[in-house]
Formats: sequence, C-alpha cells, structure tokens
Amino acid sequence: EGLQATFGGLGGLVVALYFSWQITLMCLVTVPIMAFSFYMILQSGAGNDGLLGKEAYEAAANIADETLSSMPTIASFGGETKAAKRYEGHLGEAEDSAIRQSKKLGLGTGFLWGSFFGMMGIGFWWGGHLTIQSREQAMINNPIPADFQTNDIYAVNRAIADEYCKYRPPGSFGQGDLLSYTGDAYDACVCSIPWSTISEPGVVNIQCGCTVGELSIASDCITTGRTIAVFFSVMIAGFLLGMIPPAFQAIKKAQLAAYKLYKIIDRVPSIDSSNASGGKHVNSVHALD
Repeated sequence: EGLQATFGGLGGLVVALYFSWQITLMCLVTVPIMAFSFYMILQSGAGNDGLLGKEAYEAAANIADETLSSMPTIASFGGETKAAKRYEGHLGEAEDSAIRQSKKLGLGTGFLWGSFFGMMGIGFWWGGHLTIQSREQAMINNPIPADFQTNDIYAVNRAIADEYCKYRPPGSFGQGDLLSYTGDAYDACVCSIPWSTISEPGVVNIQCGCTVGELSIASDCITTGRTIAVFFSVMIAGFLLGMIPPAFQAIKKAQLAAYKLYKIIDRVPSIDSSNASGGKHVNSVHALD
C-alpha cells in the first residue's frame, strides 16, 4: 500500500506538471493540508485510539462475563457495586477513545473539504487567468492573416467563419437572435476553428492563434480541459500522499513485533538439558535391606 501510494502520488504530480507546470504549482499550495487531513482520517479508524477503545470494550466484556458466570458468589460477598464500577471504568475508557476518534475524524474531514475547495478555487482561478492570457499572447504571436477579409483564397474560410462565429446576447437565455462577432473577438473565433480537420474543398489551413488544437499538449494555449486535468491529477496525488505515513507506521509496528519475537527465539537458556559438558550432581540412593 505504501509503494502504491508513493508511485501513484508521484505519477499524479508528473501528469499535472506535464499538462501545465504553472497551474500545478498553484494547486500544490493546498496539497500538504490535504495530505495531512487524509492522514488524520485514516488515523481516526486505525490509530491508537481505535486500538485502546477495542481493548477497553474487550476488558468490559470480560468483566461482565466473569460477573454473570459467578453471580451467586459475588452476591454472597456483596461485590455487585465493585464489579459495576470496574465495568463502568472500562466503558469510560472506550468512550474517551471514541470521542478522540470522532474529533480526529471531524477535524480531518473539515480540513480535507477545505483544502479540496481551496485547490478548486485556486486552480480554476489561475487556470482561467492563464487561459485568457495565453490566448491573447497566441493571437499576438500568430495573428490572423492580414488579407483574410480581402483575399479570395480565404473565401471558403470566410463563409465557414461567418456561419460559425455567432453568439446570442447575454441574458437572452438562448432565445435571442444570433449576432456576429466583430473585431478582435471575430479574429479569435476564426483562429479557434480547427481548420486542419475540415475537409471541405477550398478550405485553407490557417495557422493562427492556438495553432495545434485545444486538446493537444503542444497547443500554444492553456485550455479548460488542461486545467481540469491538472486539478484532478494534483487532487488524487494529494490523497495518495496522505496514505504513505500510515503504511510506514504499520511497517514500524511490524518491525517492533518481529524484534520481540526474534529476541525470544534467539535467547540462549541458562539451563540446557541436552548439553553434556559441565558438572553433574548425582544423589546417592541407598537400597534398604
């Protein structure tokens, strides 16, 4: 489990960095909180409090079994009150352990959801900022051809763009008339059309704006899809990194148990009946006539 969490967490970070290192670094701000909160949630069920609570319940059950099986004897000596106090004492320990478990679980869950929403807010805010910025920079680096509106070689492209680059006014809820983009908005719309995938005769593959395509990692632009991919990769990596400490803690417990076991196995007893060396003390037995 520890190896799975380690390689899975590192793999998630590598994937996130591959899509966008800028968004990944912003999302990593909340990963330590997320990993710590997930560790607390795991510890609430598998930590020392859960073990102590289980032992306390077992001790209380043993006391109840002993008391009920020997009830005539206990009643004859008036030990009912003492047995009840012993039983309630162990139940109190179990209750305290359960309360500590609940506090850890509640605190860990709160931090987990807080870090999750924090990562979502930071990642999508920064991703949206980079999306706009990268598209503007792509239009500067790879502008639309200057003669796009006048050169007849782009006639088919203009017809497709005039049909594609339209929008409905804000607040119309999809019921208003379609309006055509103008100015920079029209240029950005033309460059967002995947011309390389259109097989209509006469179409020219215009290389402008985000030249390679929105879903490609080689694109000049940060897209919504890449932002979401980075967000989920970093989130899953944070969850997996939180699973690493409990795995190492289990290994430490196993090493401690193995040390005690091997210490008993390797112990050399001071008395060895199979060893023929050393002195022998034989008691004389006299036969009686």
